[in-house]
Amino acid sequence: HLSIDLSDLDMALLCQHVEHKYVGTHCGLMDQYASVFGTKDAVILLDCQTDSHTMIPLNLDPYRFLLLNTGVHHSLAESGYNQRRANCEASLSILQEDHGVESFRTVTEGMIEASRHRMTREMERQSHYVIQEISRVQKAVDAIQSNDLQTLGKLMFESHAGLSLDYQVSCAELDFLVDLARNNPDVLGARMMGGGFGGCTLNLIHKDQVDPMIELARKAYEDKFDLPLVPILVESGSRSILRDN
Repeated sequence: HLSIDLSDLDMALLCQHVEHKYVGTHCGLMDQYASVFGTKDAVILLDCQTDSHTMIPLNLDPYRFLLLNTGVHHSLAESGYNQRRANCEASLSILQEDHGVESFRTVTEGMIEASRHRMTREMERQSHYVIQEISRVQKAVDAIQSNDLQTLGKLMFESHAGLSLDYQVSCAELDFLVDLARNNPDVLGARMMGGGFGGCTLNLIHKDQVDPMIELARKAYEDKFDLPLVPILVESGSRSILRDN
């Protein structure tokens, strides 16, 4: 029996290191962190500057989270994920030189405009997305804490629009499913998940309308793309489920 003395944070960081060095994806820490620290009926507000977090109580009733899997295969290591990250790192270096900021948290729209002549169009758009998403995250926390699910849903739709138009990591299949959700009054919000270029959408939907939404989305999606759509109803989970202790 091999015993390895690793803290929960060490485990998450080690898994991230494997992604970087062996898989080739220069990913953040979110997925690994959530797998280790996830807690029932709560969401994680992750601070990637300090590798620390705050647990935010989560009460979605009478709504649920529904994933719709596009079935589109993608590999983040082979996609534009690493290029997006490289663009943002290059943009931040310019902004640090021009405005003395330390991170995107203190970057303003005006700073990006003032330095845009030093950036490519892609760098500029992706930088705008990053600072807007930072603001949306804090607004989402406020909405969850005040049980304002309408605002949370609105922020999800806004986030997807930024991911699709500015950060440019969506695809036709994901956009189709989000547009379908946007036209459904029983869905408060929807957005793509993960690194993009395929995968799932996350939908905040009334619990009584899950099955009708699945049937509607499945037929429309298969008619449009000739691909099967896989629904996954999810709940917040704890590490007792995700880890074998």
